Amino acid sequence: MMEETQETIERELHEEYGWKIKSKRLVWIVENFFRLDNKDFHELGFYYLIQIDDGIEVTETEFNCLEGISVSRWIHISELDQYPIVPEFIRQGIDIGQLQQTREVRHIMNRG
Repeated sequence: MMEETQETIERELHEEYGWKIKSKRLVWIVENFFRLDNKDFHELGFYYLIQIDDGIEVTETEFNCLEGISVSRWIHISELDQYPIVPEFIRQGIDIGQLQQTREVRHIMNRG
């Protein structure tokens, strides 16, 4: 679509959930190496710390996106290690306080 990642995150969250982003900041650029279905992949991921405008209802139950193509569920950061989240390094713990305070963008190499 010839759009920058910072535009993509805004468009996708609005299209899929109707959310508007109040603020966003790139925190990680991840080179993710993995094997799936006997094929090797090298994925580049851009991870943003975002703040959504007020009006989001955080629930304990699953909810559908507006496009009807996926089901989502809120997971507390302290519980990430209990779910099959990929890339796996995310499950090892996120220090949200550190992410909020630093302006550094980390380049992470993940071989999973």
